[in-house]
Amino acid sequence: MEFSVLKSDILKYLNMIAPLAQSYKGNKTILKNVLMDLDEDRLRLVSANDESEMMVDIPSSLLQVTEYGKAAVPAASLNSICKSDSGRKVAPDDDRIYFAVDTIVGKLTATHGSNQYEINTFDANLYPNMTKVDSRVAFDITQGELSDILSATAFAMASDDVRHFLNGLNVTLKSKRLHCVASDSHRLSFYSMDLLNEEDDEKTASVIIAKNGINALRKLIAADDSSITVTLGQTYAKFTTGSFTFVTKLIDDKCIDGDHVFPNEKQIKAKIKIDRESWIAAVKSAQVLLTAEDKGKMIVDIKDQMMILKTRNASQEASSCTLPLPECDCQDLHFAINGLYLTSVLECLACKDVLFCLTDKSSVIEPIENNNYCSEKFIIMLVQL
Repeated sequence: MEFSVLKSDILKYLNMIAPLAQSYKGNKTILKNVLMDLDEDRLRLVSANDESEMMVDIPSSLLQVTEYGKAAVPAASLNSICKSDSGRKVAPDDDRIYFAVDTIVGKLTATHGSNQYEINTFDANLYPNMTKVDSRVAFDITQGELSDILSATAFAMASDDVRHFLNGLNVTLKSKRLHCVASDSHRLSFYSMDLLNEEDDEKTASVIIAKNGINALRKLIAADDSSITVTLGQTYAKFTTGSFTFVTKLIDDKCIDGDHVFPNEKQIKAKIKIDRESWIAAVKSAQVLLTAEDKGKMIVDIKDQMMILKTRNASQEASSCTLPLPECDCQDLHFAINGLYLTSVLECLACKDVLFCLTDKSSVIEPIENNNYCSEKFIIMLVQL
């Protein structure tokens, strides 16, 4: 394999995939490498760990190719070479890196200006291939819509919980309606939207996408109107755009039923309309003396159209903040809630006012401006007094 490419071009694609291989901490040496696969159409770069695989294609129009081939190259070394200074002043559109791979001796030689590097390569045939997903259903949404979904749900995923269904994003497709649920058992986020461009009414699927895969995906997608195809298989989910393909593992467990986790009207004892930004400011003011070990516990009293937020840290220092509730006509209330969880929910919303509903054991928060196309709700469990 022998080719050259502008430094800026290869860095653009390498920056997308190298972190996946560089962050791998397991004992499979091959996964610390980037697979470079060059043919007449493109240079394919692939990185992976035990849960996910990332693939990008550099089009042939950006390459000057002498010989095709493929090899697995250490991700950290390749990334360092491509970021290095060439040692000479050249225009960005003339700053090329020349690569040559000798598969017999297992070496890659990279020449960049006056610099030359020689690093080991590995047999490309040893590199795993997860991109052939056994598709059950596939649908298209925009990257902006997917970004909104993940922003509203990903923060509530658990880590290493023995209840495996909590360690990822629960995704359910029912006809043309997509439901996404995440929970760590203390809080729950629910996002639902219609797939407006979807024509098939018979598509159904329920999967749980692992947390590490969701976090990696969030770094890849753009908050714009470009399309992304989501493919849900038996063991993997695949996300495909014009610039990358990302495959990640599914968790083998039963999904949370987002339609039946919220309290019914009989269980709700109070409903209060609250200005979101004012509430965020009040909660943060009440928590200024808290440290991580205080775990965000906040006492809340609601009476006389006022919400009083109180906190006390381990050193017995106290804070109190009062928030007017001009539209509150409920009876006096006294409860405790995690202020950190409350802030995380309120900050991921983009509405002016929220509806705060209270039961004996939990609270429900949702934007006043919810519509039929897209809706979101959140549960935060109350803290024992």
